[in-house]
Amino acid sequence: MQAKTKTSIIICITLFALLFLLGCAQQSTSQNPVVKVGAVLPLSGVRADGGAYATKGLNMALDEINSDSQRKFAIDLVFEDSEYKPEIAASAMQKLVAIDGIKFVIGEWGSSPTLAMAPIAEKNKVIMITPWAQSDEITTAGDHIFRTQINTKQESAFFAEFLSKRTKEVQIIGINTAYLTSYIAAFQPAFEKLGCKIGSIEKAGAEQTDMKTELTKIKAANPTDILIVSVPKQTGLILKQAKELGIEANFYATSPIEGSELLKAAGDAAEGLIFPYPYNPNDTREIAKTYRQKYLAKFGEENEAGSAICYDTLYILSNCFEKVGTETEKAKQCLYDTQNFDGASGTISFDKNGDVTKNFIIKTIKNGKFVVYEE
Repeated sequence: MQAKTKTSIIICITLFALLFLLGCAQQSTSQNPVVKVGAVLPLSGVRADGGAYATKGLNMALDEINSDSQRKFAIDLVFEDSEYKPEIAASAMQKLVAIDGIKFVIGEWGSSPTLAMAPIAEKNKVIMITPWAQSDEITTAGDHIFRTQINTKQESAFFAEFLSKRTKEVQIIGINTAYLTSYIAAFQPAFEKLGCKIGSIEKAGAEQTDMKTELTKIKAANPTDILIVSVPKQTGLILKQAKELGIEANFYATSPIEGSELLKAAGDAAEGLIFPYPYNPNDTREIAKTYRQKYLAKFGEENEAGSAICYDTLYILSNCFEKVGTETEKAKQCLYDTQNFDGASGTISFDKNGDVTKNFIIKTIKNGKFVVYEE
């Protein structure tokens, strides 16, 4: 018994020593100051797919940044679920600011939630970067508001010109959000300036799944071309229900629709859908190729634009911490000064409004896959 007791004591002491040394080792590798960065994203709800893409890109960047021994600051991401709802996104922002004391936030994914968060960020001088929201209202939302995605004005001008060479009239069906309002406001004058016109405009609810009433109204106009302004899942449902109603037309969509949720909802009704995209999956720049390879190795699938943009967003923020520290106003100026950042999603430069400009390509769905469009 005594021998056993001694052995047990020795084992306990050894384990304690190992745990102590391990703790010391962990402390020695985390000497750098840690900056908390909030991430308000739709981790559930109708855009949970977007939240998943964003999380993958952010976590890839986080792992690389925190394992880089040359960096002076580590980052701790604090995730909050917005459910893609403006009121919940605003509450999440309030919580990050008032309770967590966070001064840097990435989010949100949609325009309406982003616009709900922006006044809180601006009032509290919190830097907020949206990686996906496109409403033109965000341009003037505040001095502390940035985005690493294009705005609707940029996309509308590009796509209006493309469509004007294919048709002289489009019908529009979309989900009634700030994004739809902004897109129509930018697209309509650009399209009409090119001698074209918009027919009927039908709006569905933000969480609506049956769009047959709206589609029936469009069908009555004998449409040849229909533009969908929506999110992936609902775009898929619109395509499927249009096919069920026997609507024979060319279908187009706006850039936020790429994702597996669209293909699941639409099935073969998605074939031939055409849309603009501010990200080139065939980009030959080294950083773009490397990111695609790392993403494929980690997740077993090809990446889309959102994850790459989020990856770049965290790196841009981290680079500013390295250059000027974590004082909000200095970091804000560093963001405005960021020009020609060579990122996985493209080259990023902020203008005086915190917006960026990117190049577009045209994509389509062929054999159940999103591919670059070719005439």
